[in-house]
Amino acid sequence: MFAATIVLTMLVAITAHPASFLSHALDNSFLNYLGARSYSIYLYQLPVFIFFDRIVPKHATLDANILKLAIVLILAELSYRYIENVFRKIKKPIVAAHPRQRFFEIRSVQLTMVVAMMLMVGTDYAISANATGHAKPTNNLEKRLNNNKSRIDQANKKAVATAKQTKQKMANQSSNAQSASHPNQLALSQQDHDLMTQYQLDANQFSAIHNQPVTAVGDSVMLDIAPSLQNLMPKTVTNAQVGRQAYWINGFADRDWITPNNTLLANQAKKYSNLHIVDWASLVQNHSDWLSDDQVHPNPTGSSQYASLIAKTIAAQNQ
Repeated sequence: MFAATIVLTMLVAITAHPASFLSHALDNSFLNYLGARSYSIYLYQLPVFIFFDRIVPKHATLDANILKLAIVLILAELSYRYIENVFRKIKKPIVAAHPRQRFFEIRSVQLTMVVAMMLMVGTDYAISANATGHAKPTNNLEKRLNNNKSRIDQANKKAVATAKQTKQKMANQSSNAQSASHPNQLALSQQDHDLMTQYQLDANQFSAIHNQPVTAVGDSVMLDIAPSLQNLMPKTVTNAQVGRQAYWINGFADRDWITPNNTLLANQAKKYSNLHIVDWASLVQNHSDWLSDDQVHPNPTGSSQYASLIAKTIAAQNQ
């Protein structure tokens, strides 16, 4: 940053010199137009981009970006003409013309002082408020992801411990013909039947996946649905981080990276016979009610459907 500041300072100095080549090159009507309105553009671009992306469903397109820029430029022009220029034309009080009139008796100065005092009082109250010392409120999705982290850690420890016990138990006992011919059959409890109903699995699918050791690596979506996945398959160890984008479940969202990612996964599945894509995109495309407000992460109902789809895909391969 220090080096960049030095370079930019030199650039400004060179450009500002009237004899400079850069001064003549940059002194044109288009750049002068943008320069005069640059502060308005700076002020309006963030709110326009944020509200546009919230209101318009498919905002990650070239046409949408051009429209956003056009809106910013129109607002900047209106602001420049009817706000900035209006204030520039307001006559400032000339104290020297009234030597006997004290400076603080001028009405505009008094008004300015009142506004400044109100701002100071408001700022002082905001700083001293108890809420200032607390972290900003998180939305429901952030709260759910934060809560899931501790649940996932506990489930991971339990899954690892269970795996070690199972491995030791298998090492200490010999396999008989009955267990070899029916490795996945389970004596189903009422709790198992409840899980089968919740995740829409039949007995064969449930038997094929319930005791299956699974390693789940993913992003914030995996972080969102991991408790459902570990509830259905207790031997699941999950490693999920927000922002990560590498797993074998395709995505569904109004984001420009979704289509390239899904295409890449589909091509790799054709290339490698041991890669099996969990097709979440096809399942959820007609069920927007399964998604949270951001239309990316599953809500509680969607999490169950997501985990169910993973389980059914694994069960199909096991069977």
